[in-house]
Amino acid sequence: LERWLDRIVPFLIQLMLAIDAGAGTHSLAIGLSVLGLAGCLASGALLHRVTVAPLARAKRDIERMSAGDLSGKIEVSGNNELASVLQALRVLQTNVKLLVGQIKEVTVVVGHGAREIVRGNADLSVRTEAQAGSLEETASSMTQLTGTVRQNAENAAEANRLVAAA
Repeated sequence: LERWLDRIVPFLIQLMLAIDAGAGTHSLAIGLSVLGLAGCLASGALLHRVTVAPLARAKRDIERMSAGDLSGKIEVSGNNELASVLQALRVLQTNVKLLVGQIKEVTVVVGHGAREIVRGNADLSVRTEAQAGSLEETASSMTQLTGTVRQNAENAAEANRLVAAA
């Protein structure tokens, strides 16, 4: 914009001098048209610098955040509506960083808890197997005891018959 203004200003000065020298209404119309065109170009360049460029920067920042990169710095300048939007985006980025950090911390805690549960389950499994083995031995002993008691009862009944017969 500055380079363009450096080129157009001398031309406009010459044009105004020509108009002042009385070159006529035709020259005045051309001069005013050129001056209007210069104003439009300058306004367009200013509009681009104030609106379009910050919007393009905001778009890049949003795309970077959407891709998962929260490390980039969002620059905010000015105090217009666009600057307010960029400031809100900066706050959003900070909050998302904090949220991701909290999620990482909770993930570590949950992982530790899960490992403790796995260890507890393994210990419980070993103890359950040991109890099952003890129950099998007890059941076998009870079977043997039942057989012995039955044999003793049969022997006692036989002894009673022999005593009664004698």
